[in-house]
Amino acid sequence: MNMNQNNFDKTLTIKRSWLVLILSALIPTVAIMLTFITAMLIKGDEQDVEFSIYSPAFAVGVLISHSLIFLILYKKLRKNKLDLKDIYWKLNSEQTWWKEIVFGLILGLILYLFKEFVIDSMSALVNGNQPTFHSLFNFNFNSAKWYPLIVTPLVFVEESVFRGFAYRTFKDRYSTAGILVFSSLLFGLMHIGNGLNAMIVTSIIGALYFSIFLNSKNLWRVYFVHLFYNTLIILTS
Repeated sequence: MNMNQNNFDKTLTIKRSWLVLILSALIPTVAIMLTFITAMLIKGDEQDVEFSIYSPAFAVGVLISHSLIFLILYKKLRKNKLDLKDIYWKLNSEQTWWKEIVFGLILGLILYLFKEFVIDSMSALVNGNQPTFHSLFNFNFNSAKWYPLIVTPLVFVEESVFRGFAYRTFKDRYSTAGILVFSSLLFGLMHIGNGLNAMIVTSIIGALYFSIFLNSKNLWRVYFVHLFYNTLIILTS
């Protein structure tokens, strides 16, 4: 445990590490747009293409973009003689898998309720509407049949970049609050393809993910939180 802690505390300087985060924020939107354009060209009619997060084109775009992001991240780590364990993909001696999974389920549910009751209600009031909770636990398991196929690698890549890599590479140069704000804003920008409101909400959720990560100092806990939260959002959207 002490050896791992010393490794994490050691000053780490990776050139242009900020570029990894910026590219990670921009690549998904470009990739998803290109897959939708390709789908329209193949089908020959824009009306035959479903423009939503439930469409096959969206799933393909997400898989392509996150695969590319992971390759960029992994190459950067290997160039600096690091691996995924060096960005907190490792439990310490006091942590167990079942505890992290339980924490993830509980905190993921709390975040989902916070989003539904607080963030969405405030958004509705700002727009002059009354808050509604029609989607609360209103599951539709047929709406995103492709989702289980991509959610695991999707969340893994996002947590690796915007929490683990961001904190590991910037913690010796910037304040924790500064890293939290910077990485969370870029995490929100990554979801700009879903609309401005989605970008703002995701930035807030990203800040909460970062706070959970800082408390546990391992990515597995926040991974399970993110995984369960995303599952609830997709199945009730």
